[in-house]
Amino acid sequence: MQSFFGSFAELQNHFTEKGHDALTITYLPLKDYKGMALAIMIDINLKKDSFKLDLQWMSLGLDLYGDTLQESYVYSFSSLSSLLEYLQTKYSISVTDIPKVFKFDADSFPNPIKNSSEKFEFEIAWEKFQQDFRNDVFLDLKQILVYK
Repeated sequence: MQSFFGSFAELQNHFTEKGHDALTITYLPLKDYKGMALAIMIDINLKKDSFKLDLQWMSLGLDLYGDTLQESYVYSFSSLSSLLEYLQTKYSISVTDIPKVFKFDADSFPNPIKNSSEKFEFEIAWEKFQQDFRNDVFLDLKQILVYK
């Protein structure tokens, strides 16, 4: 069973003790892109006063580990609280939704082995996603983009 942070203070203390840590928060299925997921991660480095949100879109239906067919954005925030506010507003993720140690549930997502009969649909979804990504459909122009 996953353990989650209970409060902002607890999360902040975690980063204060570590100085620098990256946490995977969740993987969300993309309903408009069959076989795809969005991984949401944060990378906090208090020594460098760095607060980053790492968003990685991946085709798990075509790529077993999601490390080849993927696109990503990294946004920078001025503080941990502003990053968390964005997560709450954009993805309805609160501090208490952030796991201390993330455990990926592979059974919740398609993969190229168990869902091989859906490969054609996954390919169409990946191509549609690629087109939309190139057209900045997912880009939030209100945020500071540090990596694309």
